[in-house]
This record gives sequence, C-alpha cells and structure tokens, in this order.
Amino acid sequence: MNQLEVLRGIVAKLGETQPESIGPDFSLQSPALKGSIKRAALAAAIRRQLGVNCPAAHAVGTFAELERAVFGAPAAETARPEGAAPPAPRPMPLPVALSPLLPSQSLRCGVDIERVADLPEAADYREHEFYRDTFSPEEIAYCLLQQDPRMHFAGRWCVKEALYKCDSTLRPEKMAEIEVVRSDQGAITLRHRRNGEVRPLPHAVSLSHTNELAIAIVVRAADGAAETTAPAGAPADSGRPPGAAVPVPQGSTLPLISALAWLVAMGVSLWALFRSMR
Repeated sequence: MNQLEVLRGIVAKLGETQPESIGPDFSLQSPALKGSIKRAALAAAIRRQLGVNCPAAHAVGTFAELERAVFGAPAAETARPEGAAPPAPRPMPLPVALSPLLPSQSLRCGVDIERVADLPEAADYREHEFYRDTFSPEEIAYCLLQQDPRMHFAGRWCVKEALYKCDSTLRPEKMAEIEVVRSDQGAITLRHRRNGEVRPLPHAVSLSHTNELAIAIVVRAADGAAETTAPAGAPADSGRPPGAAVPVPQGSTLPLISALAWLVAMGVSLWALFRSMR
C-alpha cells in the first residue's frame, strides 16, 4: 500500500466511509471530520502512520488540499498541460485567537465546548495515537479510573483548547505537555511539563461536563498575576518556595470573572442534562 492509499484509508476510517469514495473533491467538512477534536485525530493519525507533521490538517477543506499539505503537489497535478499554471492553493484560515489586549484591559479569557461523542473510541487509550498526542500519561491514568473515561478526556481537551484561546503564547506547546491537575479537594490547576521540569501555569480554570457535553473556561490576568499554587516539588518562581501562592493584586477582578465563568459552565451543563432527560 503506497502512502496516498494510507492517507485515503485514514480519512475513510475517520470519515466513516469507504476509501474508494474519496476523490480529490471529497469534502472534509462533513460532521464526521469537522471540529477541533476530529481534526486533531486526523493530524495524529497522519503523524503516526505516515511520519508527517501536518498542522494544515486542522484547516483544509478537501482531500486534494490535505494531499497537497501532506505530500506536496498531488499526483493528479502532474498531468497538467505543459506550461499551465498550477491552481492557487486556497488560503488556510488562521486559528481563532484573541485580539491584542488594550491598555485598559486586565484579563484574558478562553472558552471551549465539545460533544463527548466526538472523541475517538479506543480499545486502549494508552496506545491510541490521539490520546497519546493529547494527554499526559498521568491524565490518561486518571481518566481511565473514572466510570466514563471519554467524558473526562473531553473535559481536559476543552481546558487545553480554552487555554490556547486565552493565552496564544502557549499555542506552540504540545497538548500532552500541558497537564490538567485535579487536587484531592477538587480544585483544577494547570502545569507545563517539559524535559522533566514542571512549571505551574498562572491561569484560573472552570471545568464542567455531562455524558453529552464538556465545557471549560480559562482566565488569566494580563500581568500574569492570577493566583495559583505550585505543585509540591515544582521549581519555584521569583524566589517563592514550592507551594506558595502568587498574590493577586489589590482590586483584581479575576475572582469575579472566575465566578461568572463557573456559572456559565454550570448553566451549559444543566441545559445538557435536561436535554438528555427528554
């Protein structure tokens, strides 16, 4: 099987169709392939099975565009008449990001909501390409201990997507290196793992989920002064000992925004619950 057939097989499996039905104009905007989770699964499968890192998989609209993004010019283009110009590639939409903060603004906020059913099913979450690329081993272990692992995976996906929308400087970081941590008291915090080092992230998190939907809101003060607690053993910043809280400046509106975020998350969760009971 050549590489083009492998790519067609990946799209067919995720798109819930047959490989022979996938031609250059095959749309990747169908419900089975649309959405951030589905596109992340597509990019992960391409990376694992073809050894190609293809960020454009999150934005392409047709199979021909995906083929071009993975391999360069598709084979069909080699048949163009001599001297004919190749078709111009369709501009790829940029990821959604917050506009730069105005001097008067003091907070950044990101929100994400996803259907639990959109996460890939897996016989072994530890080995599935999507889950290995998206979650840390500790996160996978935590979710596997829950009655409905996919619901908890969906919640953590939402937190990471909301974090990227809240803080665009973290977009280059791998999702599996951004870790959602739940304390014994139920508090949610974020930390960044890389090369054995752990760095707590100064973002407030609100997370909620049902068996149908997951939602997360992430807030950060523009000056990075959001209150957070460093995990035991994590390197201290600015001379603070591990476990010390970063003080919130006087008059900060972060607690108010966090409370509003929690209310929004609870409202969406209750709506999903009532909807599922009908």
